[in-house]
Parts: sequence; C-alpha cells; structure tokens
Amino acid sequence: MGRQLTFDRELQYERQVYGGDVLWLPSVNAEFEGLNGAVKVGRAILDTGSPWCAIPRAIAAGYLGIDVHACERMQIRPFSGPTLSVPYVDIRVRIKSMGVEATCKTLLTDGGPYLIGRKPIFRHATLGFFEEDDGHHNRILVASR
Repeated sequence: MGRQLTFDRELQYERQVYGGDVLWLPSVNAEFEGLNGAVKVGRAILDTGSPWCAIPRAIAAGYLGIDVHACERMQIRPFSGPTLSVPYVDIRVRIKSMGVEATCKTLLTDGGPYLIGRKPIFRHATLGFFEEDDGHHNRILVASR
C-alpha cells in the first residue's frame, strides 16, 4: 500500500486585479526578519518554480536595515529574458499559517511582489493546490511534517 497524505490546513488564494483581469494567486502572509531584528510582514506569492525568496530592495533597506550595496550578488536567469546580477541576503522567513520558519536566500529586487520560493517551504511542509475555473474555491493544501 502506498503512502497516505493528510492535509491539516487549507489556505485560500488571494484575489487580485491586474489590468482589469482578475487573478487568484496562491499567497500567504509572511514575516521577513532583517539583520537588525526588524520584521516586515507582507503578502507573498508562493513561487514553487523558484528556489529563492524575493523582496523589493526598498523594503530591505528601508525596513530591514540591509545595506543593499554591500550584499553579495548572484547571476540568475529568469524564465525568459537575459541573465541578471541580483543582490541577495540570507534572512529569516516565517509563515505562521503554514507552521514554517526558515532561513532563505532572498533576492533583493527592483520591485514587484514578495515571493516565497520552494526551498524554505518544502523542507517543512508538503503542499497541494486545489483550483477551479472560477477561482473562488482555490486552496493551498498544507501537510505539516
């Protein structure tokens, strides 16, 4: 008999409107802890295609006390487009609704949404995604480890 998986939590997708289109995004409230001990809470999209987390540089510098210019850089290649040199820092990430707390390599981006990559999550929980065409019932299913 195969392994049976029981999901102990369900989290609703977030409704967002971009350019008049309604999108339902798998997102969670996440806490990012800066090197100065400050914590910034933001709504973050679960990006299972990325090994890294990401936050805007302005948030890293303004709230979390990170000297962006002193950070190491890594070369990343987005799904489409040229290779980019992006500053990064290892910071603490907490997702209380999933029972996850981990240190994550976090890219400091020019802007855009907060992202939670797969590495900090998949070490602590198994995820499933339930989606319907209308979006109203979309859920992130969480099985704690």
